[in-house]
Amino acid sequence: MIYIELIVGLGEASLLAALLAVLAHAVARPSQATAGLFRARAGAVMVAIATFIFFMSGATKLMHLPFAVDEMGLLRLTGWKYDLVAAVEITSGVLFVVKPLRSIALLFAAAHCGGAICAHLIAGQYFAMIPSAMVLTLATLGSVLRDPQILWSLRDYGEAHPVGMRWRAESVG
Repeated sequence: MIYIELIVGLGEASLLAALLAVLAHAVARPSQATAGLFRARAGAVMVAIATFIFFMSGATKLMHLPFAVDEMGLLRLTGWKYDLVAAVEITSGVLFVVKPLRSIALLFAAAHCGGAICAHLIAGQYFAMIPSAMVLTLATLGSVLRDPQILWSLRDYGEAHPVGMRWRAESVG
C-alpha cells in the first residue's frame, strides 16, 4: 500500500512540476506560448483523460455502485447531495467536450475538485485527496497545453517586464 501511495504522490508531484514549468515558460516568453503540434496533442490527451474520469466518476455515482455509495457516505454526501455531486461530475465532462466552453469547464472542474479535496481533508482522508488533485492538475495542464490562450492574463508579462513588476507598479500607483 505504501508503494501505491508513493507512486501516486510522485505522479501528482510530476504533474504539478510540469504545470509550473509551462506557466513559468508562458510568463517568461508569452509570444512563444502557442500550441505546437506535440504540445496540443499532449494537452488534448490530458483533457481527454480528465474528461473520461469525470464521466466515469459521475456514472458510477448515478449507477449507485457500492464503492461509490460507501465513499460518499463516509463524506456524508448522501441523498440529494450525492446526486448533485454526480451531476457536477457529468457536467464537468460535458463542458470539457464542448471546446468553446473549455475555459468555463476548467473553472467548474477546479471548484468541484477543490470541494472534493476539502471534503476528504475534513474527513481525515489525506491520501484520498490526491486523485482529486491529480484530475484537477491533468485538466489544468491539458487545457494550458492544448489552448495556451487560456493564459491570456499572463501575456502582459515577459522579457520586457520582469515577473510581477508591472503588477506591483499598477497596484501601488
